[in-house]
Amino acid sequence: MKRIAVLLMVALMVTVLPVAAGALTDEEAAALHLLGEKIDALGGADAAEWAASFAEVEAALAELKVVLPDLDYAGIDAAVAALGAAIEGGDLDEMEAAAAVVAVEFATLEAAADAGETPAGGVSTGGGGTAGNDPLPFIMFGIAALVLAVPGAYYLRRRSQN
Repeated sequence: MKRIAVLLMVALMVTVLPVAAGALTDEEAAALHLLGEKIDALGGADAAEWAASFAEVEAALAELKVVLPDLDYAGIDAAVAALGAAIEGGDLDEMEAAAAVVAVEFATLEAAADAGETPAGGVSTGGGGTAGNDPLPFIMFGIAALVLAVPGAYYLRRRSQN
C-alpha cells in the first residue's frame, strides 16, 4: 500500500511541478506587459518624438530586468542599442526598421519569460524554445501515469502475495 501512495505522489509531482515552474508572478507579468505597450507605442513624426518614446522603452526594459533578472537580454539589448543609434542618426526609415527588430526581439523575450526558460533560437529559426506553456499535456501525462501505475501496483502486490 505504501508503494502505491509513493507512486501516486510521484505522478502528481510530475504533473504539477512543470506547470508551476513556468508561471509568471503578477509583478513579472505587469512589467512584461508594460514593456510590450511601450514598444507598441514606439514612433513619432520626428527624431525628438522617437527619442521620447525610446526613453520610455528603456525605462520599461530596465524595470523588467529588475523583476526578471534570469532572462537572456542580449538580443533585445542589441536591438534597443541599434534603435538608439538610428534615432541619433535621424533617419525615420532606419528608426522604423530598428523598431521592428525591437518588436521581434521582445516577442522572443516574452516567449522565454512565459515558458520559464531562455529560447534555444530566435524567431527566425522557427519555434526555438518558445513553445507555449499549456498545462494540458502535463495533466494528460499525469492521468496516463496514474492509469498505468495503479493497475501495475495492484498486479505486483497480488503477485508478491502468491
